[in-house]
Amino acid sequence: MTLGGLAALYLATEGINLAYFVEDFTGPSDILLDPYIYGSFGPWLIKYALSISIIATVVASLYPAWKASRLDPIQALRFE
Repeated sequence: MTLGGLAALYLATEGINLAYFVEDFTGPSDILLDPYIYGSFGPWLIKYALSISIIATVVASLYPAWKASRLDPIQALRFE
């Protein structure tokens, strides 16, 4: 969490300089674009990450639970 927090802080304050990859930052119709991309982090991110992790955990546990429900308990406990 410390490394992730530091990376998020760096992206929010310093940003990523894309000038290393492109010579000029003119977009369509010669509009000058900012070469820095900044991260947008806030309290919404905690809710989003928590919901994604819960959904992923539930989806990953569905198949093993379904498979275990189809086994005969005596047969499952027998060691061969």
